[in-house]
Amino acid sequence: YPWGDDWEEGVCNSLEAELGHTTTVGRYSPAGDSVYGAADMAGNVWEWCLTKWRESYQDSAEDNDPEEVVGRVLRGGAFQFLCYFVRPWYRIEAYPSVRKLYGFRVMCTPLL
Repeated sequence: YPWGDDWEEGVCNSLEAELGHTTTVGRYSPAGDSVYGAADMAGNVWEWCLTKWRESYQDSAEDNDPEEVVGRVLRGGAFQFLCYFVRPWYRIEAYPSVRKLYGFRVMCTPLL
């Protein structure tokens, strides 16, 4: 889990939270943050990744063209999944045409 090796109740939005809906970003911060300070890495919504789906996460995909309609990797679980599935390393395959609870992690470089 982002916060450590063992499951902790009340640090992310999973089925165990019994909310039944998404929550605002940062609701479980800082208790559920990763050791690097990243928030919301587990639960709430699946994180849609650019990476093409491969049977093994160790198989590399040289071409991750965002316009190509292929299976992509989802990570991190969602609010309607048990704690086992809300680990950042847990991954499933999804296609853009399937509408589920997907989210995006926006990354940027801070202005100095």
